[in-house]
Amino acid sequence: MKRITITQKQNYLEYSKQRRFFQFLTLLFVLFIWSNSLQPASTSSSISSGIFATLQDFWMQTFYGPFPVSHHLLRKLGHFSEFLVFGVLATVTAFTEKSDSSLLKYKTLYFGLLTAFIDETIQYFSPGRSPEVTDILIDYAGFCCGFFIICLTLKILKKY
Repeated sequence: MKRITITQKQNYLEYSKQRRFFQFLTLLFVLFIWSNSLQPASTSSSISSGIFATLQDFWMQTFYGPFPVSHHLLRKLGHFSEFLVFGVLATVTAFTEKSDSSLLKYKTLYFGLLTAFIDETIQYFSPGRSPEVTDILIDYAGFCCGFFIICLTLKILKKY
């Protein structure tokens, strides 16, 4: 019978806490993403218009020129950014699991695609909104960027 030392048990408990923390954080962020998709078109447009106006004012005061991004592009960048953060969180969460890393990577990438698909499906049921295949692709591209940022960071850190 293999004996577990007190240090091993303490390490496992600390590792368990970290894993649960990242799982909880990732779940909260997915709920945040989906809650944005549940908003009616008028509310969503109002929020993004406010963000656009704030950024436009900041740009004008800082650079004394027209804001170089359209409202439509800003909304798409919002999709990308949201899922980039989600990709980082989901990947960090995945790497707190102790299992085969290649299978884990595929599961993480699938989880990101599934979440983007569900996100757009939710919009089908939100007043004034509709699901867009391009948004799924933008969401997933953001997720993959977050995924690769963590994978590259871990690879670099292993060298040192």
